[in-house]
This record gives sequence, structure tokens and C-alpha cells, in this order.
Amino acid sequence: MSHTLDDPTDVMVPPRVAGRVQDFLKRRKLEYSVLIENVEDLIEPQATCAYDITQEEFYTCYHTLDEIDTWMVNFEALYPERVSIVQASTTHEGKDIKAIKISGKNANNPAVVFLGGIHAREWISPATMLNIAKKLVENYGVDEDIMSILDFYDIYIVPVFNKDGYDFSWTDDRMWRKNRNPNSGAACVGVDLNRNWNVDFGGDGANNLKCSEVYHGTGPLSEAETSGLDEWARALQASSGLHVFIDFHSYGLYWMWPWGYRTGLPPTPDNDEQKTGAEHATTALQDVFGTTYKVHNSALMYAAAGATEDWAYHTAGAKYSYIVELRPESSDVGFLLPDSQIEATGIETFEGVKALLLYTSTDPDPVAKKVDVLP
Repeated sequence: MSHTLDDPTDVMVPPRVAGRVQDFLKRRKLEYSVLIENVEDLIEPQATCAYDITQEEFYTCYHTLDEIDTWMVNFEALYPERVSIVQASTTHEGKDIKAIKISGKNANNPAVVFLGGIHAREWISPATMLNIAKKLVENYGVDEDIMSILDFYDIYIVPVFNKDGYDFSWTDDRMWRKNRNPNSGAACVGVDLNRNWNVDFGGDGANNLKCSEVYHGTGPLSEAETSGLDEWARALQASSGLHVFIDFHSYGLYWMWPWGYRTGLPPTPDNDEQKTGAEHATTALQDVFGTTYKVHNSALMYAAAGATEDWAYHTAGAKYSYIVELRPESSDVGFLLPDSQIEATGIETFEGVKALLLYTSTDPDPVAKKVDVLP
């Protein structure tokens, strides 16, 4: 998807129509280049690996939904003093969406929520969630900064939010994006869960065509996944406070905050602190391997109405609400990031969230300023 009028657009076409597409572009004198000759060549190496959770190599591979579910059970058993599993929502197909709760020595701390895998094909997102969880637990008692963070916050990590779609991306279609809710009156299946939230539902960057990749659903929070998480997140806010929310995607290397539903809007009342938090995160991240993130309001990438960062800020009350686009930066591999980059992505992203949480934990006013009427 192009971000501005002058940006390139990535298009994937089947071999049978590739020639016609190229002829179409040539006739209209549109410049193009072939980035990936055969997408299957990138998909085939991304097979699951058979390493055990106790082996470091486990965290350098992509994993099926069943493997991730099993990992969650085993992870809790390995670290019972730090880790518990909680129910966060359910899917259209009835799968439980669970979060790993990671805590320090104190009870009922303010909440941090990391959301992974809202778009099925973005496999680096769940892989990064596993790596962050591991590093948080293993560094408690070793790293004073992590001890400080986990004694102040309860961190909830949802490795795979779109479980139905993620499962389908392993079994049927590696490039699947949406959930798996059948659409009445249409042959096309699925709703884009990141257009289904309740801030400016149906606006810019969403689509009411059921076959669209950004189909927004029949109404705000119409999906089991989003409605359940909305209820859970608002309960966290009411009980202990929800201070930080990050929705991890790929790709492009962006660290962004609200508003994202329309371009040209005035900044949020918390814009300065949100920006500073993002700068702390991306500076620490860059210090690891030199990876440079773009840091700005999310609508500057492109407008996306009904998306998570606006919902988490406006509805769930998380002052520090972000959407992060992980590796790669460009579309040379796009959503098919080689598993050789999983470990580095996890290491640098962990340092980013660590720096962010150290900053937010010192905020004397960590609750989102109330916005009664959207700008």
C-alpha cells in the first residue's frame, strides 16, 4: 500500500496474468520493477522448526498456532512465579485468545498490553512477542531496569490476536490478512480486524466491500475478536489502569501514535509525551544494530479509520498507544521476512520497549486525557 501520492505501490499477481499486468503498465508509461520473481521461493524456507522451548533456537523460528499455544502453557509452567495466562477474547471460530501476564513482586499494577498478529500474514509480529516475553522473564533479577519495570507494571502479551487467520496463513494462504468470519451475501471471507474498532469506523483507509483487504465489517466491534478485547481492555483500565498499548505489525520500520483515522487532524492532547516515548524507544532500538525507525503520527503513513492505536487511546484510555511496523523496511521481502532476522528483530525491539516503559513509568500523569468529541 502506498503511503502518499508519490510513493510506490506493491502488487502481487499470479503468473498467469503477470504479462498482462506488465503490458498494462507499459502502455500507460508507468515505471515498475519486479521485486520478487517467485513469492513461493521465499515462503518455502519459512517452515516450522522442531526445537524445544528450553532451547535458544526455538526463538529463531516461525511457529504454527498449535506450537505457540503449547509454548504458552510450557512458558507458564517454567516461570510460575512471574507468568500467568489470562483470557483476553475469543475468535469467530471459537478459539480462546489468551494473554501472557508477566509480573514482578507487586500485585495489581498498572497494565501494559502488547498485541501481536492482528494481521495473519505478519509472522514476525508473533515471533517478536515470544522473544519479548522470554527476555522480560529471564532478565528479572538480573537487569535492574527490567526489575523496575515489572515491579511497576503488569505486562500482558497477546502473541496471536487473529488466531483463525494466522492458522489459515499456515495451512492455506501464506498471504492471508483478515480474520475468517464468512461475509453474508459474498463469497469473500474475512474482516480486517484493524479497521473494525470504534473510532471513526468506516472512514478513510477502510472499505465496505466485503472482498477488500481492508473490509471493516458490519459495524464497529462487530467481530468476536475486537469486541472481546475491547471489554477486556476497558476492564483493565477500570481495575488497575491501562497505561501503554502497542500493536505490533510489519512492515516498514515505523513507530506511530494517534491520530491515525484521518490526515490533517490536530494532535492529541498527549501528543508531546507520546512523541517523546516513541523517541526513547526508537533511539534505544537503533543503538543495537543501527535500525532506523520513522517516528510520527500514524496518519502520516496513511489514514486508517477504525484502527487499534486510536481505539486504545480514545476508548481504552491508554495514554501511550502505538502502532509499530517491524522489519523489514522495504518490500524486497515484505511480509516474508526470513527467519534469519527473527532474533535480531526481537533483540532490538525488546530494547525499544524497555526504554519506552522506563520513560512511561516515571510519568506522574499516565492516564490519557479525555477526548469527548473527536477532532
